[in-house]
Formats: sequence, structure tokens, C-alpha cells
Amino acid sequence: MSELAIPAGSMQCALVAFREGADAVYLGLKNFSARKNATNFTFEEYSKLFKYAKDNNRCVYVTINTVLVDLQIESVAKTLRHLELIGCDGVIVQDLGVAKLIRDNYKKLPLHGSTQLAVHSVEGVREMMLLGFSRVVLARELTVSEIKHIRVQCPDVELKVFIHGALCYSFSGLCMASHIITGRSANGGACAQICRTWFSDEEEDAWFFSMKDLELGNSVKLLQQIGIDSLKVEGRMKSPSYVAAVTKAYRLVLDGEDATEAFKRLQVAFSRSSYGGWTTKYGRVGAQPTDRNSEPLCSPDFPGHRGLPAARVISCDDLVSSCYAQVELFEDIAIHDGLMYLSEGERAPVEANKFSVFAIQDRYSKSLTRARKGDTVFIGVNVNNLPPKEGDILYLISYHDQDEKLINTDRLQLKKVPLNINVIINSDSIELSTSNDLMIDAQYKSDLAVEKSISYFDWRGKITKILKRSDKSPVVCDTFNIVDNSGIADGKLFIPLSQIKQLRRTWYEILEEKFEQYLESPVDLVAYAKVEMEQLPKRASLVLDDGLPFFTTIPSDVEELIEIGGLYYLPLSPLSLDEETDMKRLSDLVKKLEIQHLLDKTRVGINNIAQMSWINKINTQIHAFADIYLYLGNSGSAQSVKEMIPNFCGGYMFMETVNKDTSRWPFEPTPVEPEFVPPLFISRSCFRHDSKNLSCLGCTRDNTYHIEQRGIKYKVIVRNCLTYLIQE
Repeated sequence: MSELAIPAGSMQCALVAFREGADAVYLGLKNFSARKNATNFTFEEYSKLFKYAKDNNRCVYVTINTVLVDLQIESVAKTLRHLELIGCDGVIVQDLGVAKLIRDNYKKLPLHGSTQLAVHSVEGVREMMLLGFSRVVLARELTVSEIKHIRVQCPDVELKVFIHGALCYSFSGLCMASHIITGRSANGGACAQICRTWFSDEEEDAWFFSMKDLELGNSVKLLQQIGIDSLKVEGRMKSPSYVAAVTKAYRLVLDGEDATEAFKRLQVAFSRSSYGGWTTKYGRVGAQPTDRNSEPLCSPDFPGHRGLPAARVISCDDLVSSCYAQVELFEDIAIHDGLMYLSEGERAPVEANKFSVFAIQDRYSKSLTRARKGDTVFIGVNVNNLPPKEGDILYLISYHDQDEKLINTDRLQLKKVPLNINVIINSDSIELSTSNDLMIDAQYKSDLAVEKSISYFDWRGKITKILKRSDKSPVVCDTFNIVDNSGIADGKLFIPLSQIKQLRRTWYEILEEKFEQYLESPVDLVAYAKVEMEQLPKRASLVLDDGLPFFTTIPSDVEELIEIGGLYYLPLSPLSLDEETDMKRLSDLVKKLEIQHLLDKTRVGINNIAQMSWINKINTQIHAFADIYLYLGNSGSAQSVKEMIPNFCGGYMFMETVNKDTSRWPFEPTPVEPEFVPPLFISRSCFRHDSKNLSCLGCTRDNTYHIEQRGIKYKVIVRNCLTYLIQE
């Protein structure tokens, strides 16, 4: 059975997800999460949730899926130390340096690869396995056919795929738009959602890059059948009501029950969609990379929650603050349901006018509390701007009863760290000490009058029972090794209970202090010995005539490579939609380079984790460097990549790095110059493939379009089934 994994941006979301049938939740802590604006969890909250999950046979995953610098690694290490003490079913990671930190120092934590790594091919998954990942979250942009191919070729690793929620226009992890336009890093957890803003061309203003939400209700059973281990829903920024709706809908599907009404409620809870609903394009059964004949991926006319088409306006009066609109209903509505209609905007091409239904009347002016699908009624509309017009569609965006009641969390208990305790009974004292592998080293000796018992007294049972009472402490005395050195014959001891209880209070004070000291103790981070590496050319010099900083097709001859200073550079594309063909083309080129004695003068730029595997399979003598999309943000990521590429010759520092301290690095990286601007988006969704300006999956045409936003000009290049947005 495939696991249903639900996003939890808060404790309430997590508990609601479990209540409605989630097998797992994934969440972020207060730092290092790709969703900084979610509520996220304190360690106390996480500890309580983890205990609840384990008590109910559920799983909890923690995301540390941002790119970090060395200055942040010590804090990350302390976070991982804490997680290892409490327990965790998997840490979802983007940064290869964080992955190395876990691999080397926190082996109890299962390592899961984030979708931010843009793993979309067989060799990418295989390389992740070599790096110690036990589970890989595949890129959201894959079809079911492609996922099945990866599953067949990679049977020995857990695979996780997205089945519902928001889609980024760019491949996750490859988007630079937020950083370049606003200075807010998507790879740092602060995405400004540039794809949800509008652009202009000669014809119109529109949200050209705003994707519809994904919905794979008809494909999840197939994904389960082909052996996908985990089915993931997007949405750590969403409300508990959304979490309840999405969990219930997919639980019904996985259990083989009718989920029609559940998906309708889910669409009302939240959906970015056009009139035709969500997109099933990526996951549609049998979808091919170049298939253009089904519904579009983008919704350029409006970027936000649109809900469910509920009514068409027949007529409306012209009152300023409120009015009654006569409508034909497509769906049932009730008093206090939330509706919305779209009108021409002042600050954007289109604006949403939202209102709560304050009245419903039939044709005889009789007041109703609800009306049915197919009815023609009058509804009360509170308007702030323009009233709806004849023909406008009213969208149902919330139910009057959809808000979830808060779940009482007062009874949730901490997942305590179990300790092994040594107890030595002397004639005049009791000695306590920890004996475990958690590095909590504590000792205490208490003066205690030990007497001979005149009747049976279960002193061992009393000591263990009382010392196990940990109250609100994050640790608990779990197992005991008790030694009797009192000298009292036959072990007939008597110890006053009041003294044991006082011993317990003092002992837990000591344990808690030692626990906090351990958590906050300095982390001994590795400073790698520096080796000499090449300083690479300015990255702006490795740009092709069309403005792209990598080859979209692997060249067939050396003359097509970029020649600088007697060396030939081949920066590979970060995406390979036909990996076998690309590996064959690269292999053929390498053979030509060998024949011409130019292999030693060629430098291949690695832009995806899969390409490290390519190099190892094709020819380990290839000189390869870490290019701009193989993010080297810290010394650990640099060392990890250096270890995985046999003939490694250097690398570029992560483009978004502000703190450029390289004192711990194993080599001196080449900084990316500020004037270099990479593609803002790299997408599988094309751009305006038909007269309705709708995008498709994997357009085979090569086109260039020109758009602008706030006076800044951009060009959109559609080439070889991929789309790139470049700032001109």
C-alpha cells in the first residue's frame, strides 16, 4: 500500500490530517524550511506530534530543504542532533552539504531527497542512492509513464511523487526568478511567487506563468500499483480545512470508495484552476512528453483560488454597497457560503470580488437558507467595487461550515528521550549515573539512610517506578542497572519513599540541565584541507548566442563547444527529458574528443545530480566542474561533489550566496559575477501554444516571445520541449 503523505504547516493541520486518514505528515521546523511563512513547529510541538504519530502507527517527516552556507551549518547540526534524540522518520533535504552532515554524523536519521533537487531521471535516482538517500521525492513535472520507467529501473529505493496541489512554473529548485527580481530566495524558503504575477506583451496583460493546481485522483491507484511508496500532497501554507478536505478525498480514492463529493469540497477549499478545473496533465495515464491535445497547464486569466463554478448571473441591480443578483445555480449554495466573481481590475488585469451570501430569495421573494443546483434564485451580494454583470460566473470559494473545529492539544505528551540509568545502593548513599549512547553524561550521589526492612519491601520496584515519573521533562529514566552495595543481608532494604521522591526531583533537574547542555554544545565541524583547483571563467562568458548558459542539445562536434583560453567548455542542461539519448550523445562526443586528443582540454559543466552518474559511466577521465545549478553553498556540498566526480576540476559558488566565507572549503570555488543573470524559469510547460494563449506540456516548436513587467523586458525561449524566461 502506498503511503498518503499530507502537508502540516501547523499542529492543527497535522492532527486533522491524521484524523482524516493520512499515513504521514511532513513539516518544517522554525528554521531551514522551504516554507518560511508557514507556522512551522517548535521542538516541543514536534516532540508531542511525533509521540502521537508513533502511538498511532503514523510517520512524521521533517523538511530541511534549503541551500545553506557554512555559517548556518552549526545551527543545522544542533537541529539534527535534537531530531536524532527525539526520533524522525525521515529528513527531507535539498542541500548536498546537509545530506553529507547527516550521512557522516546522524546515521539514525533516514535521508530523503527533496523535490528541490530536480531529480527526474533514472541516473538521478541512482546517484541519490549512492549518496545515501533511502527515499527520493521525484520532480513534480513527470508523467505517470516516466515515473513507472524510473520505478522499474530503480527497484531498491523508495520513491515519493506529488499527487495534488500547487505547481511551480519552473522545475522546483531551478527557479531564480524570486531571487533575481525581488532578492528573496526560493532556495532559501522565501519565494515571492513571481509566476503568480502578471506580465505584458503586445496583446494583453496576463498571468502567463501561473500554473493550475495538480489533481491526480484518477491516477493514484495506478501509482500505487506500480509500486510508488509515498503519495505526496503539496500545501504547508494551507489551512486545516484544506488539509481535512484533501486528506479525506485521497483517502477515499485509495480505499476504493466514491470520492466525487469529497473532491468537490476540496475544490471549494482551495484550487487554482480555470473554468475546466485542475490540471491532470503531468500525471494523466498514458501522457507523453510532447502531448498537446488535452487541457492546458496554465491559467493565464487569474492566478488565485477560484473554487467551483457555482452560478451564472442573469441580471443584477445597480446599488452601490449591496445588491440582489438573479442567478442560475450550477451547485447548491447556502447562507454564508463564500462566492467570488472576477472583474476588470485597477491594480491588476483582473481582480477578485469576494463576498459572503447574506440572503437567498426565490422568485416570490421568499427567504431561503439554501438553494439547489438548477434553481434560479436571487442572492444578496455585498460589493466593494463593481457589481457582477449579466453572464458573469460566480465561483463557490468557501462553504459556510467548512472551518475545522480546533483539536484539543492539551493532552498531547512529549516524546521523551529514554535514558539507561545505573543505580548503586550504598549503606549511606545512593549513586545515580547515566549509561547510554546519547552523550548525556550525568552523575549524582545522594546521602541516604538505608535501613534493614523488618518486613517485605519492594525497594527495587519503588526506585524504578518513582524514577520513571518524568513529568514534563524531555527525558525519562527508562531502564535500570541496580547494584546493591549496602551490605545488608539478603537485600532486605528499606528506603523512605519521601527520600526517593526528593532524589527523583534533584536527579531530573540534573538530567535536564545536562540535556540542554548537550543540545547547545558546540559542534565540531570539519575544515577540509584545501587542494588546488581551476578557477573557472566568468560565468557570463559561458553563454550561448540565444542567452542560455548551457547547451539545450549536446553538441556532436568540438567546434560547437565554447572555447576560452585554449579550453573547451560544455555546460550541460539541468534537465534531460530523454536521458538515454543525451548520454549516448555525450558518449559519442567524448569518443571524438579522445580521437582528436582534446579530452584533456575539455571541461564539462554538471548541472544536475544525474550527470555525476553520467560521467562515471561514460568516462571517468572527463574533466568536470560543478556548474551553477549543482548548488555549492557550503563546504560540505563542495566536498560531497568533489568525492563523487573522479576527475573534478572545480566549481562555481551558489549564485545566491551572500556570505562567501570559504575557509572550510576543500577548494576555492569560482564566484558567479553579479552581472550574470541565469534563466529565471526553466519549465516543461511551454508558452502560448494556441490562439487562447494556453500552455501545453513539452511543446516541440522552437519560438521566442517578448514580454515585460514594470518596465523590465524579458524574452521567453521555447526550445526542445522546454521553456526559459530570460531577462533582457
